[in-house]
Amino acid sequence: MTIGQLTFLRFIAASGVVVFHFGRNTRSLAWANPLWDRANVAVSFFFVLSGFILAHVYGAKGIGRALDFYVARIARILPIYWIALALVVLYEPRQQPLTTWWVWLSALLLQSWWIGYSQILNVPGWSLSVEMFFYLLFPWLLRFMVRWRTTTVLAVAGVAWALNLTLHAMLFRWTDPNQYPYLRDFTFYSPFTHLATFIVGVSGGIAFHRLRQRLRRLAIPLMLGTTAMFFAAVLLPNPAIRYLHNGLFAPLFLLFLWGLAANPDLIVSRVFRWSPLVLLGEASYGIYILQLPARFIYVPLADRFALSSETFFWLYYALLILVSVLAFKWIEVPLRRTIKRVYARLLAGRTPSH
Repeated sequence: MTIGQLTFLRFIAASGVVVFHFGRNTRSLAWANPLWDRANVAVSFFFVLSGFILAHVYGAKGIGRALDFYVARIARILPIYWIALALVVLYEPRQQPLTTWWVWLSALLLQSWWIGYSQILNVPGWSLSVEMFFYLLFPWLLRFMVRWRTTTVLAVAGVAWALNLTLHAMLFRWTDPNQYPYLRDFTFYSPFTHLATFIVGVSGGIAFHRLRQRLRRLAIPLMLGTTAMFFAAVLLPNPAIRYLHNGLFAPLFLLFLWGLAANPDLIVSRVFRWSPLVLLGEASYGIYILQLPARFIYVPLADRFALSSETFFWLYYALLILVSVLAFKWIEVPLRRTIKRVYARLLAGRTPSH
């Protein structure tokens, strides 16, 4: 049941987001500027991957008690998220006084629900606000969807994806940040406008669990075909590319995951399961959520030295990876275990003795 070869994909996607935010002017990366300019599509990939993994794992063993699932997700997400938020509060070079309201919205992962506030403080946190909404829905989604036939599951995913893209295309003309900032915020960062992407992942995870042996024969064509289609769409002029932020490539991402996960014996699968790469994948959450606070701390220190723009970015990226790996080992994992242990004790204390 393990599909550890998918873990390293998180690192690739998180690195793409870092380049999108801070590395697009780096000379050594200029050869792929069309790709980096659209690397924010990695957030949609995260949503598909999240739904896929959750459905694959819990579809096999059952969701059990919803509260147990929620505690496990909170233990995974909140500790390093709150640390990143605290660092932004402390180190952001802001031009105006800090708003307590912003801190509370961000701390409670509600910023994407309040239209116009999704980009406050630690900007990448908007996707965690969206992701927590998906986690709240997941136990109920799974309990309904596992009862359906595979064709129905995939049809629902296709319909949700098509409707979401239709809505996105209709709203896109009113997403100018100067004229329609609130409508833009809803279109790009609302939980509702990304839900279909997560549903594609959940549906794909359920179907994969049932069709894994059949998909094994198609692993290589699926990976090569979807990779070629993705790079062709991203690198070649294409008017549809404007809709990439809201799940345009979700079906391609899902088919690629099917291919990579279906055959663990492929060379690429074995390489991706190499423990150092798995560790980078495990630490990728830190790379994603710490990129902004790490930048705030790094820039004043690096400005003391006459670094070229090339050295400036690569040193920042290397330090971000190092900090994220150490945070994963020394903060994320210990706190996750502590939260689960405390929860188990509280649960045991409520259980009547016989």
